[in-house]
Amino acid sequence: MTDGPTAVIAFGRCDHGDDAAGLMLADILEQHRPGGLTIVRAPTARGEVHDVLQLHDTVYAIDTMCTGGTPGAVRRIDPRSEQLPARYPHGGQEVCLVDVVDAARSGRNDRAVVLFGIEGRWFTPQAGVSPEVAAAVHDLADRVLNALTAGHRRPRGSVRGTAG
Repeated sequence: MTDGPTAVIAFGRCDHGDDAAGLMLADILEQHRPGGLTIVRAPTARGEVHDVLQLHDTVYAIDTMCTGGTPGAVRRIDPRSEQLPARYPHGGQEVCLVDVVDAARSGRNDRAVVLFGIEGRWFTPQAGVSPEVAAAVHDLADRVLNALTAGHRRPRGSVRGTAG
């Protein structure tokens, strides 16, 4: 594996409460962007996800989940060896983490692909982001930034509320 270009794919909808978590994380990373980082917000086509995975050696994908877990809990998922939670919703998005899993399993095997799902509390249109999810977004942004600036391919350490 090489330490080549890195991308973050941030999923979500800014007008549906906690579903904005991935986009919030993208905003934080944008403010502190390490050199060479590509940030893709809310891709709308599966081909776009496939292209990102083909062009980058390391890809982080972040989305909100609603699986009945503790709001704000962060789950790290290896798409090659783990399944998404059975109740992982698509949130009305045409493209989501499921597409990253499919592309990761069908593409290059030499890249690092790390998925993070943040358990949401509410997804009501026009609702704000819950305090638990906002805190989780900031914690996860710190982890990703630390990993990127230290030159690591994957964030290290535990995440509060991690389920896996």
